[in-house]
Amino acid sequence: MDYIQYTNEKPVWNPVDEAISTPHQYANNYSHTWTANIPGANAVRVRFSDFSLGYGDVVNIYDAYDNLYATYTGDLGDFTSVEIPGSSMKIEFIADGANQGYGFDIKHAEYITPTWQGIKEVKKLSKKTPLVSKISGVYPNPMSDAGIIKFALSKAGNVKINVYNNAGRRVVNLLEGTMKAGYHTVKWQRKDNNGRILPRGTYFIRLKTENTVDVKKVVILN
Repeated sequence: MDYIQYTNEKPVWNPVDEAISTPHQYANNYSHTWTANIPGANAVRVRFSDFSLGYGDVVNIYDAYDNLYATYTGDLGDFTSVEIPGSSMKIEFIADGANQGYGFDIKHAEYITPTWQGIKEVKKLSKKTPLVSKISGVYPNPMSDAGIIKFALSKAGNVKINVYNNAGRRVVNLLEGTMKAGYHTVKWQRKDNNGRILPRGTYFIRLKTENTVDVKKVVILN
């Protein structure tokens, strides 16, 4: 749960250089925990870039007391993490023994102080704020190789995107974590959680947020 959601104002975050990266490409069973610490901060967050993990590999975000705030996985590209109250946060990376990926880079963190000043945030609908959370589409569909899943979130919160086969069995967890409202994409390489190419057939992509469930059918050819 974001720290800032408890306030009625939108703060200005102060950037500070940070240098946190996984090995590129990371090895199977690799794990490590980093700490981003900004003395005197009232809340902190980090900016991920080139975030791309193999299936089954995850990044966990904790506060200084090891309370879990978010879990990220999949191909998320560039995004800002959940906001953590306090002056430090922990970034834990865990890889399984089946798949490898690029990993991620963090080039800067951001913070606010106890005396931060901001402006009143006006909640209004715009082209950047979807009316509903849903899967906008899967491209291409039918697909024979990798596909792009486009989805919209009407508000920030926890998001899960899973793929199920025609028998109703979950074959891959594409994305799980806290994301901001807006329009997003995630790439699916036509692989299951063990990195195996899935056979041709009909599959169902399921988006789940705190108050929405949406499902789209996709057909794999060849």
